[in-house]
Amino acid sequence: MKNVISILCVTLLVAACDFEITLPTPEDRERERMELRASTIRFFKEPESGLCFAYLWVGGADGQGDGGPALSEVPCDKVQRTSKFVK
Repeated sequence: MKNVISILCVTLLVAACDFEITLPTPEDRERERMELRASTIRFFKEPESGLCFAYLWVGGADGQGDGGPALSEVPCDKVQRTSKFVK
């Protein structure tokens, strides 16, 4: 009888606990993907013109194929000091 009461008590304790499992939403997954992509951007300053550029290697749809470089001019004063400039 003690075993039955013990099992009942444990069951009630577990049932009373509020376990909440939340799965990431599509928006959460997209935000994480974009944050990861943004963390791979590198900046460099072209010495002859003094222009700054952002460089990123963009992968294919599956992340492995048919990718290529992406390059864009950016205002040098807008690049954060903490950003990594490629030498």
